[in-house]
Amino acid sequence: MIIHKIKNDDFGRFLTQVKNRSLFVFGDINTFFKATKLLDALKKNNIHYSEKVIMEAELIPTVDLANDLISQAKNSSYVLAIGSGSINDLGKYVATKLNLNYAIFATAPSMDGYLSKGSALINNGKKITFEVNPPTEMLIDIEVVKNAPEIMIAAGIGDILGKYTALADWQFAHILNSEEIHKEAFKMMNEALTQVIKSFDLIKVKDDLGISLLMDALNTAGIAMKICGNSRPASGSEHHISHYLEMNFIKNNLPIPLHGLKVGLGTLIAIELYRSLDLSWFEKEKRQSITKIISELPESEEIAELLKVFNAPTRFSEIDVDKPLLIDTLRSAYKIRDRFTILTYYNQNNKIDLVIDKLISKFL
Repeated sequence: MIIHKIKNDDFGRFLTQVKNRSLFVFGDINTFFKATKLLDALKKNNIHYSEKVIMEAELIPTVDLANDLISQAKNSSYVLAIGSGSINDLGKYVATKLNLNYAIFATAPSMDGYLSKGSALINNGKKITFEVNPPTEMLIDIEVVKNAPEIMIAAGIGDILGKYTALADWQFAHILNSEEIHKEAFKMMNEALTQVIKSFDLIKVKDDLGISLLMDALNTAGIAMKICGNSRPASGSEHHISHYLEMNFIKNNLPIPLHGLKVGLGTLIAIELYRSLDLSWFEKEKRQSITKIISELPESEEIAELLKVFNAPTRFSEIDVDKPLLIDTLRSAYKIRDRFTILTYYNQNNKIDLVIDKLISKFL
């Protein structure tokens, strides 16, 4: 993996990597033209490419769309995607199926999956994460990413703040179920999260260094997942809530709020679930360790204030989730994956109804 941090429109290192290649370049109507300078550099250096601009106003990354891109890219020798979450998922899938090298030109600090080995695509109305090859190269132009729409920066913040509960869930599973913790991956993710919190004043004014640190933290998640072999360092109950809601939006043909926005809301729920634990529910020798997990989590109000800086939602009603859907999510989202989280604990031990009213009052 090579990460190119572009300054002064200097694409030289990347151009060297793709010299004598035939590129298939794609993005959507919102992202494609953010890479105009890169495309001009390809032309200037006589690097051949074909292009595809996906014209849907709201891109849904389906397996059918991915297969269409595969058919268009099959005569190329390199895949270059221009975008963020959904575009990157499509690019990784396409390149993996064609056994080609792949680069992503990031257009927003909006999510943590740029470098991951997963590609989340919709198939028959269900969100499925396919195992894919991570990008061979990533291009980050800070001028581009810092000028992304505020809502996309808000999504990136939400995705990073979700690491609080993802890491808490990992420790919780270790205590209750003896699930192994990959110490290096855990440390990497925890340190990246800490750095974002320390640099938040820079991030909120879209300072170059602040946005660069946010991108670094998001990319650390992908690297941590890679060395761990799964998504535990970056994904827990907060992500299960996000995925469950997304499938509901898709099923009902509704606009889909950005992944990180839903993760931010899920983080508020998960923190409140931890703070609502009754230690008498646990064996005496495990109580101290569980207390430590809770003590290391911020208050949900603190997370909500950070989300509000970028006008991210802090109540589910802001993304058109009503009471029945939120109740259904609290009772069912843990089934999304066979992974033990705080949400799993509450449901498997018939305790979720003890907190539903409180959660609805606070977060709906």
